[in-house]
Formats: sequence, structure tokens, C-alpha cells
Amino acid sequence: MTLSSKDKLNLIKDILNSHQMDRNPTVSEYEQLFRSTNQLLQQQDSPELNDIIQAINEYSEAGLDENQSNEHLDHNTANINQWIQSLG
Repeated sequence: MTLSSKDKLNLIKDILNSHQMDRNPTVSEYEQLFRSTNQLLQQQDSPELNDIIQAINEYSEAGLDENQSNEHLDHNTANINQWIQSLG
């Protein structure tokens, strides 16, 4: 079953909310964020959100490479808040 763009945006928002609330991101969450944002960027279904989706994509990619994911999360707390609000 393929997720719609709206479903992918909701999934991204849910994962970001989880990062914000639980403060314990997992590699699989970063991988899912990365896959979902890549798909949305390729589909070009939400051009008004492209900058935000690109930023989340970069955040997720960096999260995969970070040994200290909590530091990465702390560094991006303000961004995560802004992304969640922008995604509605």
C-alpha cells in the first residue's frame, strides 16, 4: 500500500513529535524520515513545503550519521518545533 503525500506529511509530523516528546530518536525513525522526505521531494506534490521538507531530510540524514543523537536532537529542537508548526 502506497502512502499519499498527506499521509507521508502526517507520518513525518508524528515522528518529529515523538523526537520532541520522547527525546530518544531511533535509527529507524531517522531512516523513515529520510525515506519519506526523499519521496516527497521527488513527487513535488507540496512545492510550498519543499524548503521545510528539504531541511527535515538534512536533519534525518545527519541523525543517521551522529554518534550522539541526543546532541543532534538538542541542536535541532527549535527547528523541530518550527517544522511541526509548519506542517500543521
